[in-house]
Amino acid sequence: MKLQYYSISILLFISVLYSCSSSKNISSITYIKHGSSFGMCHGYCFKESTYTPQEKIVFSKAYGRTDPAEFPDKSDTLILDIASWNELVNSFVVDSFFLLDKTIGCPDCADRGAEWVEIMSNNKVHKVVFDFGKEPNGMNDLLKLLREEK
Repeated sequence: MKLQYYSISILLFISVLYSCSSSKNISSITYIKHGSSFGMCHGYCFKESTYTPQEKIVFSKAYGRTDPAEFPDKSDTLILDIASWNELVNSFVVDSFFLLDKTIGCPDCADRGAEWVEIMSNNKVHKVVFDFGKEPNGMNDLLKLLREEK
């Protein structure tokens, strides 16, 4: 009987510990930015989307070898429903994101393009820049959602 009691107690303790470490504090994230740029292209080669609990702001501008006069900055603000916001926030572990290096690989080397994710949480901002189309560890689900939103 004592063994069964201890086994249940240990399992309960482990499950509480696990749920605390993997929980996501949705209210702690202020925004998520996702963007891409290509230095050796013509046109709107810089694109960035900013997600908040209420909206999505899409911004594009001339970049690289483009005359900004030919391609004026474009911006559009869309309503983001709370279900979409929650899906984004729940698709990664915030603490793990903040442990990633600021630069991974060689973004935009040999015109492969650069891609980034920037997150503000608890008044801390962390931006991770990486090779376009490649996912840093732990960001696969988030990037899949962000790329579908484009």
